[in-house]
Amino acid sequence: MAVADANYNFIYAGVGCQGCISDGGVFQHTSLYKRIQLRPLQFPDAEALQSRGKLVPFVFVADEHKPGSSSPVFNYRRSRARRIIENFFGIMSAKFRIFLKAISLHPDKVETVSLTCIYLHNYLRRNAESKSFYSPPGTFDSENSDNNLIPGSWRKEVKDPHALHRIGRQ
Repeated sequence: MAVADANYNFIYAGVGCQGCISDGGVFQHTSLYKRIQLRPLQFPDAEALQSRGKLVPFVFVADEHKPGSSSPVFNYRRSRARRIIENFFGIMSAKFRIFLKAISLHPDKVETVSLTCIYLHNYLRRNAESKSFYSPPGTFDSENSDNNLIPGSWRKEVKDPHALHRIGRQ
């Protein structure tokens, strides 16, 4: 389970729960859930969205959905927000190809490998030079002016068995 910000950085990751558990069950096994239950978390103050003056609070976007309970506009906005986390896991699978199949390691090692890749992801997105190599423009999904999805380049990399790139010594 992961929490991401709008800039494609992981701000929380819970690794190690069995995959056969529901999303809600996975969440209940995280330290984040326990902290929310024990005491309120200190969330950032509301901020204005780009090109708008209205302050908007920070929110979590999750999978839970009850058919017919939301407006089409809300569902569209939620879908756009959820795409950020989908892009996270997609680029992680494209760049760290170990996630493309079952990992044949002890669960403790799988947790270490997963968290290491998450740390590397955030590290490589920290400065402009490494970001331009790791996730250049077009890597993540986007939308055109008609709100149609433009698939990110990571989607092709995941499907391409020869997508590994040679990098020279720096």
